[in-house]
Amino acid sequence: MTIWIEGARIDADPGSAKDSLLHEMIHLELLAATSDSDAVHGDRFKARADEIGDALGLLPIGFSPDIEVAARTWPMLQREAARMVRQAKRAADKVADEKKRREREKQKAARRARRNR
Repeated sequence: MTIWIEGARIDADPGSAKDSLLHEMIHLELLAATSDSDAVHGDRFKARADEIGDALGLLPIGFSPDIEVAARTWPMLQREAARMVRQAKRAADKVADEKKRREREKQKAARRARRNR
């Protein structure tokens, strides 16, 4: 994807470009509503970002130990964190499934051993 801003060309992958655009759209929404874009990513920005992020399945800005960085990088950081949480959950589910499979095998072996006595 290529974006042109004041004659400058920016090549970005579509996901990050969309995230950046969404971030800036919140600033524009706040500017239109209150004549203040909340450029410092204050409470109004965080509240609106969390509202939109919730609809998108993203973690809230407050998930991060550094809330200011999380607000400045919203939604990119939250999207990456959500991806990592999903990945960790899949890994934990895989471990749990393997543990269950081994337990079933152990039970089958015990039944066979009882039958063969």
